[in-house]
Amino acid sequence: MTGRVTIESVLLTVMAAGVVSPSAVSGQHPVPGWELSAPFPAVQLDITAIEYPNFFSLHMMQWQQVEAESGGLVDVSGYVTRTGDAPIAVVARSTIFNRESRSATLSLEFTGELALFINKTRFDHAAAPSGNPAGRTVENVERSGRFEVMFDRGLTEILIVLKSTADPWRFAMRADRIFDDYPKDHARLLPVWETPAEFRVPESVLYDPDRELLYVSSYDRTQAARAGMGFISKVSPEGEILDLHWVDGLDGPCGMGLHSDRLYVVECVGNLVEIDTGTGSIVNRYPAPGARFLNDLVIDADGSIYISDTSPPLGYTSQIYRFRDGEFEVWKEGIEIHRANGLFIHDGELLVGSSGDCLFKAIDLGTKAVRDIVALGGRVIDGIRVDRDGNYLVTLWEGEAVLISPGGDLVEILDIRGSGRNLADMEFIRDLDLLVVPTFLGNTVTAWRLVYP
Repeated sequence: MTGRVTIESVLLTVMAAGVVSPSAVSGQHPVPGWELSAPFPAVQLDITAIEYPNFFSLHMMQWQQVEAESGGLVDVSGYVTRTGDAPIAVVARSTIFNRESRSATLSLEFTGELALFINKTRFDHAAAPSGNPAGRTVENVERSGRFEVMFDRGLTEILIVLKSTADPWRFAMRADRIFDDYPKDHARLLPVWETPAEFRVPESVLYDPDRELLYVSSYDRTQAARAGMGFISKVSPEGEILDLHWVDGLDGPCGMGLHSDRLYVVECVGNLVEIDTGTGSIVNRYPAPGARFLNDLVIDADGSIYISDTSPPLGYTSQIYRFRDGEFEVWKEGIEIHRANGLFIHDGELLVGSSGDCLFKAIDLGTKAVRDIVALGGRVIDGIRVDRDGNYLVTLWEGEAVLISPGGDLVEILDIRGSGRNLADMEFIRDLDLLVVPTFLGNTVTAWRLVYP
């Protein structure tokens, strides 16, 4: 669950209205795989100031697959029914896969008004964004709308917001090379069980090996009126709901961790809650100074608790807190952990889903040095675990699960987008090779068996 943050940028200049030529530029190839949102009113939409859309609004946009015609042309008018003279807008997106980091020259033509985002960073076809934190570059090739982009290894999302008042309404994007095919192996996960839909927006799952049961946090904070209505449930490894309301009275509970017979839960509103695992009673509630949206936590062997603060408002930096000896400290902050979400500790590193710049990262627990592992497109990087072969298992909130090798090789192993369910902060039980995932808006918890090659 991620919020908004400003990345200083420059508006993509409006090109001349009229019919986009479908003829391909010599040596260029159509950018494939476009999705188009349902249209929405754009009377008050200021294309000069629009930011990357909120993750939840993107999820609700009723996407449809569209086909690019000759030369990469997407005829928006063929998919959108216009009524009246008021301006309307759509969002289009495509996800590109690269086995290695490399640059590509793109060309873009369109009618109407348009803003362009690449992995959530806003770009202009004529100049690089000032102070671009991710180091991506855009160089002016010529005023025809050609520009160079450095693509990270992994997934890159190209997202454009288009506004128009008249037909024909079209855009075309091409690249000077053919992109790699995205590896997918959905046979790696076999469905095992799914609970009844009795949870209230389940956000996180945690396994308790001593008691051989799962804890599930029901977030239930999608409306302000639901404040304090969150709860923790107990579920068996076979999917039986043992105690739906084991702990009540929580305000937006998200990530969880265990240490010394205590269950620690973060409330999104800014608290760390300590629960006695024997009685289910709340022992303490610790407010984190300055916190804005606490999301996930992980606990090291010494009992230090690392907590991500995912949604700083405009003008604030992103932070990871550390809680120990009853006190909070800002352990890591800055653009390197932009909108940090999922956390996990493995081999002396804090694994971090940096949803703001779409990068899956690792932070050395000793030096705090950050390294990028792989890019994951415009996704919200939610759950992180490690399988028994040392591969990273990552759930992407909108409905995908990926497996990442220690060297950064990426393969999609699950895709349930469009099912009405999400893949939130999951658990992986190594002894059972069981991936257990809360489905958030689906109100269930599901389990898949990981198959090893």
